[in-house]
Amino acid sequence: DYSAYQSNLPYGATLYWRVAAVNSIDQSDWSEVWTVTTPANITVSSPEDQYTLSALSTSLYWQTCAGTNYYQYQFDTDPAFNSAELISSATSSTSTSVSYLRYGKTYYWRVRGYHSQDTSAWSDTWSFNTPAAVTLVSPANGATDIASTVSLTWNQITNSTSYEYQ
Repeated sequence: DYSAYQSNLPYGATLYWRVAAVNSIDQSDWSEVWTVTTPANITVSSPEDQYTLSALSTSLYWQTCAGTNYYQYQFDTDPAFNSAELISSATSSTSTSVSYLRYGKTYYWRVRGYHSQDTSAWSDTWSFNTPAAVTLVSPANGATDIASTVSLTWNQITNSTSYEYQ
């Protein structure tokens, strides 16, 4: 088998290709024409769309796209990606960590790929939610006849530095 390597193909394109054999005195007929299609955008994978985190940080993951040199990601509290909190950055990795998130917020994110010749379309926009409040565990709501010394228990929100109770 013989092959030729092509790089920096445009995103979201249908490409046609064929081959002819050549020597010093002749050329064969062209092969039949085949098509290939490149992906138009990057596919995001985690956290799941509309997922509610149990922490104030997470990692965003997307699928690799062959031939992509860098990925640009955007992360914001505004689904139009226009707020003062917009983070827009690039990485050669297929993930990034986000931290210092706020309680009870919805965050939106998307990714696109690029190489020296082209930039893909943006991925689908996905969102996730941060916890708005801790979840109480025990004693059970409405418990009666509890001891005069009681241990109050709640679920942790990761990345919280302390808890206040009343």
